[in-house]
Amino acid sequence: MLCRGGRLGKAPMGMPGGRMGSGGRRGGTGAFRRLRERGRPYVDKTRYLRWLIDRGRTTSWRGLPDSGKSLLLDACAELLRGCRELFRGLAIHDDWDWSVRHPVIRIALEPEEPLRPDALVERLVRNVGEAARESGIAPWKGSLR
Repeated sequence: MLCRGGRLGKAPMGMPGGRMGSGGRRGGTGAFRRLRERGRPYVDKTRYLRWLIDRGRTTSWRGLPDSGKSLLLDACAELLRGCRELFRGLAIHDDWDWSVRHPVIRIALEPEEPLRPDALVERLVRNVGEAARESGIAPWKGSLR
């Protein structure tokens, strides 16, 4: 889902603002957009986003609870979607190609109850498939098994 008129429409499941979110925590999906649209203070970490994206490889995000991981991931999703208006005045604003937009799929890996490994794989495959369809991404024909 891309920015439309400066705002996102109703987000589908698995997308920021959708039903698979942070469960009401202070940060979580949609937090970056809310901070920026409401003019709230935001510590600019977008130069780190540029570095992470330019690395082009998987990164493990560990840290203390409430250390800003969800907010940084949320900012990254908005950046990849090309939501330029949210980044005005931030370090990355003049250093990003806003003409290129990327689909973003976010999946919560916090099940209500522990899952068996095969049930976790089934849930991941189902959630990725649903999020991909809702985002207009062609389905993957491979297997995770």
